[in-house]
Amino acid sequence: MLRGEITLPPLVFNHDQLEALALGLAYVEHVGDPDLATAAHEARAKVDAAWAGQPTPPPSKRRLRAWQPTEHRAPAFAALLRAALRARRMVTFAYRDARQALTQRCVRSLALTVFSKGWLLIAWCPDRADFRVFRLDRMKRVAFANTNFADEPGRDLEAYLIQRVGN
Repeated sequence: MLRGEITLPPLVFNHDQLEALALGLAYVEHVGDPDLATAAHEARAKVDAAWAGQPTPPPSKRRLRAWQPTEHRAPAFAALLRAALRARRMVTFAYRDARQALTQRCVRSLALTVFSKGWLLIAWCPDRADFRVFRLDRMKRVAFANTNFADEPGRDLEAYLIQRVGN
C-alpha cells in the first residue's frame, strides 16, 4: 500500500511489460471498487496519451481483456478499506462466516487481495490475537473505527506472510 506523495521518473516499457500493464489495468477497471476502477481507467488514458505516435497500439487497444463475474467484483466499501490501509485505521464490520454465524469485528487492516473468486481482507484481529482473512462478500456495515494503529512486529503483513505463506 503506497502512502504519501508519489513521484516516478520517466519509464520505458517493452512489449511484454506494456501488455502486463494493459491486462492489469483492464482487470482493475472490471473488478475494482468504483474509485479504483476509475483510477485504472485514468491511468490507462495517461499511458495511451504518452503512447501517441508509436507504431504499435496503445494499452487500451491491446487485445488483452479481463472479466470477472459480478458477484466476485469489489463491493463499493472496498474503497473505505483501501483508505483504512493507507491511514493504518482500524475498521469495524459485521461478518457472516461459512457456518452462517454472524460476528462483529474490529480489526487492523493489513492488505487487500483479489483473485478469481473474489476479494479478501487480511487483518490482525485483536479479539482473537491472531491473523484473520475475511471475504468481502461476507462483510456488512463496514466503517472506520475511532482508532489508528502503528505497525507492530508480529502483527503486520510481513509476519502474516512469513507465518502463512512462508516468505
